[in-house]
Amino acid sequence: MALYNPVCFIDTMQPISPAETEGWGFYLNLHRDAWLPARAMFRAVHAGAAPSEVMLKFVQATGVNGRMAKQLEDILEALAGEARA
Repeated sequence: MALYNPVCFIDTMQPISPAETEGWGFYLNLHRDAWLPARAMFRAVHAGAAPSEVMLKFVQATGVNGRMAKQLEDILEALAGEARA
């Protein structure tokens, strides 16, 4: 049975699944100017948006790239997978 949080972890500040915990860690390591776009991104994935679409918008808005972009891609895929489970 999958853990399901009806409210996005980014709003409750209470990650309950492994992917949410990784997402929270990623969020905390961002520069504060990227927090607002990151919150919107995590909410969108939580609501069922495709990770690739929201990631592209986030990268365009923040300039995050390289290792951090790959880490984010993995986190978003894991979050989407947990939502489907």
